[in-house]
Amino acid sequence: MGIVKKHKYILVTIAVLIVVGLGGIYIKLSVEKSSPEYYVKHLKKGMKYLSTGKYDMAIIEFQRSVNARPEEFDAHYGLGVAYLRKRRYEDAEKEFQKALAIKPDRLDVRYSLAV
Repeated sequence: MGIVKKHKYILVTIAVLIVVGLGGIYIKLSVEKSSPEYYVKHLKKGMKYLSTGKYDMAIIEFQRSVNARPEEFDAHYGLGVAYLRKRRYEDAEKEFQKALAIKPDRLDVRYSLAV
């Protein structure tokens, strides 16, 4: 009986260490995804894909940028342009509206909304 109890404590200890370890990894990834470097990395990838006509990939990268820094204009505008090129007009309009809310003086966004 003593051996079973000992193994039980070992299993509980291992389970706790796993949960704590995974929690730490999750926190690290959350912090990393909100960092300016993460935002810029995916924004640049999105612009590269947009310029080469890989709109699906551009959408993925711009979405990562938007998720990391939703207050930034460029990611919303880039995502809107990628949606527009994919003829996803409702999605494009939503992103252009978000970009316009951040920078209401941008005429290129107003033009894109008109398109």
